[in-house]
Amino acid sequence: MNYSGNVYLLIKALTKAERRYFSLQAGFNRENSHLLQVFEAISRRGLEDDARLKEWLKDSGFVGHLDVLKVHLYQLILSSMRAYHKNRNKQREIRAMIDDLHFLYEKSLYSQCRKLLDKAIAAANEIGYYAALVDLLDVERMLLGVEHLQQYNEIGINQILQKEILVVNTLQSEAEFKHLGTMSGFLNKRYGHARSPEDFEALSSFTTQTKQMADKATTIRSKRLWNYSLMAFTLTTGNYEEALLYNAAIIESYGDNQILIRENPIGLISAIGNQIIICIRLKKYNDALRLLNKLHDIPQHLSKSQRRSKELILRIRLNELNYRMGIYLECGWMQLAGNYINEFEQFIALNIKVIPGHRLNEMYFSALYYYFIIGDFNKAFVYLQLLESGNLQNSKADLFNSLQIIKLLMHYDLGNKHLLPYLVRSVYRMLLHVDQLYTFEHTLIRFMRKNLIHVTDKKSAKKQFIRLKNELNKIQTDQYEQHAFIMFDIIAWLDSKIHEKPYGQAIADIHTNNQ
Repeated sequence: MNYSGNVYLLIKALTKAERRYFSLQAGFNRENSHLLQVFEAISRRGLEDDARLKEWLKDSGFVGHLDVLKVHLYQLILSSMRAYHKNRNKQREIRAMIDDLHFLYEKSLYSQCRKLLDKAIAAANEIGYYAALVDLLDVERMLLGVEHLQQYNEIGINQILQKEILVVNTLQSEAEFKHLGTMSGFLNKRYGHARSPEDFEALSSFTTQTKQMADKATTIRSKRLWNYSLMAFTLTTGNYEEALLYNAAIIESYGDNQILIRENPIGLISAIGNQIIICIRLKKYNDALRLLNKLHDIPQHLSKSQRRSKELILRIRLNELNYRMGIYLECGWMQLAGNYINEFEQFIALNIKVIPGHRLNEMYFSALYYYFIIGDFNKAFVYLQLLESGNLQNSKADLFNSLQIIKLLMHYDLGNKHLLPYLVRSVYRMLLHVDQLYTFEHTLIRFMRKNLIHVTDKKSAKKQFIRLKNELNKIQTDQYEQHAFIMFDIIAWLDSKIHEKPYGQAIADIHTNNQ
């Protein structure tokens, strides 16, 4: 491991409370004073490379040993953070108990070891932490014959064997569900929405297999993974009503149980985020807004150390901003979106290095779409360039496709008719190359290539837009094509051209009419 460079990143990632804890712990040992000086130079002075660190510590007398000190410092920080966070949730408490159990056993304190073991087993069973039970049963086996509380006989040995077999079978079952959950999540993140009979058939097969595994889902974790897999599969095929039910079961599994929430807050954050997406797809915007409040309230159920976690708070805030902006744009609430855009962009700028890539692309797309709607094409092109300079291969296919179409529409709105024929051909080849040229995209590209670029006046353009709208309305009823209309409202854009009104107003009018 490259401790030399990583130690700077590690110290920078620590919270104020974590840094204080380490400083106090390291200060107890005078032998660690050099380590503390290095730590505080990086922490308080914001030094980020060896050159500046050596310059700052040039009179210390130990600069020649700096590389070795950084290795020890890195290891000491991790050791310190294990102690600091050992009570952060039950899983960490149980892992710490396992270390304590081995220590007590080695000291021949068998009675104390047995009491702690019973407590650890009860805690592991309470939260379904079966991986820890394997280690705990090993300790129980070690205690056979050495403690006064249990006889060393065949019955005791066989009882532990049966417990271990049950735990291993449960872990094997959970492993199958983890694999299924990972696969379903990958398919949803990669493809967004299925757009071909082949994709639908493959996903339907996965869904059928998953439903048949219901009896195997016997633990809290496996039940959540079972529901998550079905939610992801049905969401990808556009069966939102069914997806809503499966995801609701995941959220309900947490309830108001603080122990369960603290054990896996990321899981609850993700589940609420998925439910917001599903509600948006079902046009249940009030439900989505209520869920945003539920998301905002999650920190109330967390421990103090979790509430101090930058990563957790960042995850919650990211989802709040991203989904709220999505609701505003989909409903055409442009004044609300306009009041929100500065906070939205500031969040991106401050956290760009730690926002996951696919989430960053989603936020870029939302910002691009906002500026496209209000007609600020200069800012829209900034986000277009950011998206195209990034790795769009890790983005959902529907985001990638929608981006290409919006790019063409922006150039049309700007009157770049001399560029449009080349851009249309470029987009066509790009979508063809990635095998994403479906009926919706083909219809729009054909329209822009054969009809729109030859129009010279508003009257004839209006006729062409009406013709395209009628054609797209027919396509929208297609099971495989209706998902293409999700990322941005092409029908509203056509209405804005036909009725000569702002794009945002056209979106709002359609939203009002659908209520």
